[in-house]
Amino acid sequence: MVNKKQQILRINKLIIFLLIFSFCGGGSETSETVEEAQDTTTTTEAQDTTTTTEAQDTSTFGSWANVKGPPMIYAASDVSQSTIDKTLKWYQIASSAWGEFGPAEIWIVGNSKETVSDLEDLWCDIRTEKDTKWNKEWDCANEYWSPFARYVDDGGAAVSTYYRDYIDYHFFLVTMGPKYPSPDEDDYKVVTMHEYFHIYQHAHISNIDDEGPSSAIRDEKMGGADKPWFAEGGAEYMAQLLYSRQPNVRSNYLKEIMDRKAYSIGEYLDYGKPLKDLIYSDPVQTYDIGTWLVAYIVDKVGEETFRVNFYRDLDGLGFEESFKKHFGMGSDQLISEFDEWIKQPVDELLKIIP
Repeated sequence: MVNKKQQILRINKLIIFLLIFSFCGGGSETSETVEEAQDTTTTTEAQDTTTTTEAQDTSTFGSWANVKGPPMIYAASDVSQSTIDKTLKWYQIASSAWGEFGPAEIWIVGNSKETVSDLEDLWCDIRTEKDTKWNKEWDCANEYWSPFARYVDDGGAAVSTYYRDYIDYHFFLVTMGPKYPSPDEDDYKVVTMHEYFHIYQHAHISNIDDEGPSSAIRDEKMGGADKPWFAEGGAEYMAQLLYSRQPNVRSNYLKEIMDRKAYSIGEYLDYGKPLKDLIYSDPVQTYDIGTWLVAYIVDKVGEETFRVNFYRDLDGLGFEESFKKHFGMGSDQLISEFDEWIKQPVDELLKIIP
């Protein structure tokens, strides 16, 4: 039962669509500019019970069965209403541009260890209410694991895919931290959209083989386990590109961002490790180089080919074959070409940025 001082933000007008599940999805193109989120939300205190919207219709992608719909937002009690509203607004801008995928939940962490503890309790209540198979001993917060505690000190944001063979309710978890960036910074808007693009990416992947769910399948189709080059580069470039198209964003915004990311090119070239082999712990800003790589790909083949066509074929063809089909060459060859291209002066590189 839910009886905590968390705020629960729900969208009143729930419109359920068929979902084509995609870590993202295809479908018709939509406008990439949303001036304001529709005023269809309310904020309420958590009551004794929480209502889960049941699927009205489903469509399977591989072995996933999911329904499009608005996200539920759960916020710690020290999270302001303005932060909740901002998170929802920029999530909706991204989902309006790239397609709506879910079910998804957004959990916004506050600045206090005490409120995080309450949020962990709410997490366990919600999980066990939505799924009778949820293991309270191991999958709720315990002395070894917490879904939210690290965000208090470390900040940041993340997307997790909860598709497991031992649970029944499958969903995306978006966790938003209170800093790096803080909700008061414009970068928070971009980070929100960056995380939604990870939902888009994952939604195009069924991680099922003859033996059941496999994280290795998902990792390979995202560009490799612990390899941020493609997944993070794609999410960052698409989020920055979409933000640059919003009203009142300065016209040279994207060029400024990419100019800043170009500072990482020298350390990447000097480090000498192939881009595809770089892992999160390597002392190179792989996110920046990956963002430049995706900008390079988009310039070569077009935005729709990268975002729609590649991901449409990703699950069926696999990563490398879809890469070859839509980008005209294998990933090793394209990266080799890219490595030569980025040796140019930054002014030349910036000519491909819209």
